[in-house]
Amino acid sequence: MNLLIFILVVLSLSTAFAAPPGIKRCVNGQLSNGICICDYGFTGTMCHREMHCDTRERLPNGSCSPCQKGWAGTDCDRIDCGQHGKPNGDSTRCNCEPPYSGAFCTNLESGDVIYSYNSFFTSIGPLGVLLVIPLAIMVYVCNRTSARLRTAKVEKHLETHIVQGTDIDPKVLHKLLKK
Repeated sequence: MNLLIFILVVLSLSTAFAAPPGIKRCVNGQLSNGICICDYGFTGTMCHREMHCDTRERLPNGSCSPCQKGWAGTDCDRIDCGQHGKPNGDSTRCNCEPPYSGAFCTNLESGDVIYSYNSFFTSIGPLGVLLVIPLAIMVYVCNRTSARLRTAKVEKHLETHIVQGTDIDPKVLHKLLKK
C-alpha cells in the first residue's frame, strides 16, 4: 500500500513540474515562438550544449572559430579525444583507453602505464601457465625419447660393427653418450 502511494506521489510530482506537451524546455536560454534562443556560450535545440570557443568573437551565424584546445565543430561543442579515446554518447566527455587519462586522453603517467601493463599480464597469467606446462612436458618427453633412440642406435652400431657377440649394458652406454 505504501509503495502504491509513493509511486502515485512521484508520478504526480513529475507531471506537475514537466513542460506541457509540445512545448520545449530551454536549459540555458529562453523560449520564443517554439524555438530556444540560447544564452551566450550555449548551443543546441534546447541550449543544452556548452560552446568552448577560444575567443569571444562569433561568426554571423552564431558559431565560433577557433575552438579551445580539445574541442571541435562549428559550435566548438564536440570533444576531441585524439587517438587514445572516444567521446561518450553526447560528445562532452572522453572515454580513454588505458593507460591514457585526462579530459582529452592526453595524460600518460607512469603509474597508469605500470597499472595497465600489470593488469594485462595478470589477465593473461593463467593462460600463460596453461601454455607453459604442456610445452615443458613436451620438451621433457622429446629429450628422453631422443636420448633413448640415440642410445639404441649407438648400441646397434657397436654390436654389428665393432664388438660382435658381446652384450653392451645400455646404462653404461647412456652414461658414455652423456659425457
